[in-house]
Amino acid sequence: MINNSNSHIWPNVLALTQKQIGSERFNLWFKNVKMPFYGNNTANIVVPNIFVKSWFDENFSALLKDNIQAVTDAKVNLKISVDGNSFDNEDVAEQPKQAGQDNNVNDKQQTGAQRQQPPGRELTLDEYVVGPCNRMAHASALELIKPDNHSFNLLFIHGSVGVGKTHMLQGIYNKIRSENNGIKAAYLPAEAWTNEFIGALRNNKLETFRSKYRNLDVLLIDDVHFVANKQGVQEELLHTFNILHGLSKKIVFASDSHPKFINKLKESLASRFMAGLVAKIETPDIETARAIVNAKLKKIKKEFPAAVIEYIAGTFINSIRELECALTTVLAVSNINKRRVDITMAKDALEDNTPKKKKITTSFKDIENVVLKHYDITSSELHSNKRTTSVTLPRHITMYLGSTMTNLSRQQIGDHLGGKKHATVIHAVKKIKEKACKDADLREQIAMLKEEIRRG
Repeated sequence: MINNSNSHIWPNVLALTQKQIGSERFNLWFKNVKMPFYGNNTANIVVPNIFVKSWFDENFSALLKDNIQAVTDAKVNLKISVDGNSFDNEDVAEQPKQAGQDNNVNDKQQTGAQRQQPPGRELTLDEYVVGPCNRMAHASALELIKPDNHSFNLLFIHGSVGVGKTHMLQGIYNKIRSENNGIKAAYLPAEAWTNEFIGALRNNKLETFRSKYRNLDVLLIDDVHFVANKQGVQEELLHTFNILHGLSKKIVFASDSHPKFINKLKESLASRFMAGLVAKIETPDIETARAIVNAKLKKIKKEFPAAVIEYIAGTFINSIRELECALTTVLAVSNINKRRVDITMAKDALEDNTPKKKKITTSFKDIENVVLKHYDITSSELHSNKRTTSVTLPRHITMYLGSTMTNLSRQQIGDHLGGKKHATVIHAVKKIKEKACKDADLREQIAMLKEEIRRG
């Protein structure tokens, strides 16, 4: 228990937390959350059930740690448990190693050169819910890891945020690990790879770093767009890629964008990324979204009424991450408030999360900002009369997007772009339409820009 001298800590932490996250979120998640022990620079936080614990681990643990340290003016270790019973003895996955730690990739008993994976979440390909939105990527992953596969050894998976790319990569990695066949494999986000490379440079351990990653059988790097605009990192990745690819080793990358459309990525690296199979994961269709919700419920041995499943699948269809968040929220609210899950309760619980509550309107400025960033040109260039391809194409696409995503007239669009004539906008829109019919890359580019504009 908290002794008298420390009795002020938890109330002050709660007050600070409430101010930061707002009363509504605070009342939802912090009801019945306690700190029964603080001492020896350790704070034990007790939550009412496993769903709240999962949510705290992902969303509130760092905030609570910072707030406890702010109140106590001392560094603190945070432990979150359910009903006071620590999860230390549960069968959970090993903690991920920090970037920069040495790993013995030659140890036959250690198939993973480095493991960067959320503790407690073993994502597998068997659990991956397959539908029209991801069937090509999933089939490609299964083909790649076959021992007798010689058709391709490079897979590049791309799609918007939260559609299952990370699950796919971790599923491939865990499949390789589970077979325990001595294959040397590494899965990690591009940021971790970058940080480890920079650390190796600073500590004169570049050869160790290179030996570690260039002697792998399988390399999986997530969020590879992170290396864009980092010249030295891109060069190192390019050389690592060339060596592994030259030895017919297997390489898997994932990114939010198609390699061609990753802004400020070296052309040589982009072309390497497209040397194998490029597969896109689309946002879930309603059937896949429904199947994902059912699969999650089956895994945790819970049942929802069909109306609730339909509501969650139809409302949070933009990404798997949103579906999971909605499901966790409904379960948590049900457990905290001892309410039976029905459609009314689900709608109440998800009221603040519902995308329909967010009135998203597309302005021409939104379109312009996304185009400028993507094509790395200035506003004055976009508004100018320059006729170089590097400026003309973005200008024409801006006009096309303005005509399809806003209610502006052709003349209003022209006025936004430096006083261009009505006929000029009509010509540009027609030209992009005709070109997109024949050019798959341009269609992909426009779809990606629209997606980014809608995301805001």
